[in-house]
Amino acid sequence: MEFNSTKNKELGIYINEIIEIGAVKLNEYLEEIGEFSATVKPHFTKKLNPYFKKLTKISDKDLKISENFSTVIENFITWCEADKSTVFLSWSDTDLHVLVENYNQLLKRENVDFIKRYADLQKYIMSFLKTENNNQISLTAAAEQFSLSTKKFEMHRATDDSKVCGQLLKKTFENEKFSKYIRNTENPLFYRKLVFKPYIITDLKKAKIEQEQLFYTCPFCKNKIKFDGKFNRKFKAFCEIRQCKNCKNKIAATFRLKQNFDSVQISKRIKKYVKQKER
Repeated sequence: MEFNSTKNKELGIYINEIIEIGAVKLNEYLEEIGEFSATVKPHFTKKLNPYFKKLTKISDKDLKISENFSTVIENFITWCEADKSTVFLSWSDTDLHVLVENYNQLLKRENVDFIKRYADLQKYIMSFLKTENNNQISLTAAAEQFSLSTKKFEMHRATDDSKVCGQLLKKTFENEKFSKYIRNTENPLFYRKLVFKPYIITDLKKAKIEQEQLFYTCPFCKNKIKFDGKFNRKFKAFCEIRQCKNCKNKIAATFRLKQNFDSVQISKRIKKYVKQKER
C-alpha cells in the first residue's frame, strides 16, 4: 500500500491515508496468477504531500477520478477470494498498521476481518541476512542481496512492490521456516498487540515489575545493591548515586523502563561515579 500523511481535522490527529492498494496473487507453487491495482480518492485532504508525489509519481489528478476507500477495499476483498488458508504478506507490518488505522477512521471498524492469516515478509527475509545491529533494510536493498533486478519495476508503487515481494518469497521459500512467521489474526490479542505503542515508564509506582528486577551489582566488588526507591528522574530515566556498603565506592546507576505489550524492558547502566567539574 502507498499512503499519504495528512490530518484528520475532525479529530485533530494525523493519519496515514491509503491512496493506493496493489497486490499479486500467488498459487501453491508461488506462481503469479493475478494482480490488483487501484488508486484511492483521499477523504481527509485534497492535495498530496509533495514528498509523496515525488516518491510515487502519483498526482492529485490521478486521485480525483479514483473510487473512495470503502469501494476500493470492497473490490480488493472480492478480488482476493480469500479463505482461511490464504496468507497475506506485506513488506514489514507497517501496511497492516495503516490498514487498521484507515479501517478505524474511515469505516469505523476495529479489525481487518478479511485477513485471517498474516506474515511479515520483511522479518522472514531478514532471517536470511546479516545486517549491522539487525537493522531493517528496504525492499530494493533486499532484492539486491538476492540478485533480483528491480529495473523493470516502478518501485514505490503498490503493485510493482508486491511483484518484487513475490519474487523474494519464491527465491527464499522454505515451507517449514516460513510457516513459523504466519500469524493467526483471529486471535483476540493479535490486533491489540499490533496497535500497541511501547512507551517509556516515568512513574515507578505504576510499573508492573518485581522489586528484585531493580537490584543491581556493584561493578567493583560484585556486591548486590538493593533498590531503595530514591531515584531522581532524568531524561525519562531513573538515576541515583549510591555508595556501596561493602567496598565504599560511589556508583552511578541509571535505569530506563520501557513498557511493551506484555512485558517491561529494563535497561541498566552501572558505572563508577565521577563528580562533574563545575563550570
